[in-house]
Amino acid sequence: MPGVVLRAHVAARQVRITAIGDLHASNAHLLLKMAVAALRSYPVTCLEIDLAGLGSIDDVGSSALEVCRRHCRSRKISFRVTGLAKAVRAAIIAAGQHHVLQRPQRRMLTGPSGPRSTLGCRTTGHATTSPRPHVHPKWLCHKAF
Repeated sequence: MPGVVLRAHVAARQVRITAIGDLHASNAHLLLKMAVAALRSYPVTCLEIDLAGLGSIDDVGSSALEVCRRHCRSRKISFRVTGLAKAVRAAIIAAGQHHVLQRPQRRMLTGPSGPRSTLGCRTTGHATTSPRPHVHPKWLCHKAF
């Protein structure tokens, strides 16, 4: 059974792990080891797993991605999977791990008036809770502090 080659690249508080080959039960633990080691070794805010070079993935490989996502979530680190071929995406969905493919939520700042995004209101120049500041209701666009 063909193996997998994993490469890690660390830059600007982000770790990108690139997988090339086939991710199966015999080698899925290597992805977990590399991800956990990278997150412990570097002060990162984002883990990206690039699967563009992946030929196939099985249920255990999909579960390894889920464990990486949970590990990132417990450390409040952004997690994303990129470069998916249609066959790999279908295999992940068939394994029941479709939530691994969801895009990460925008990071929110918390202030005296509750959570706010980093976007500013275009009309008054202060932060709002809306990701689209030109479409939010007026009651979200007030200065409470």
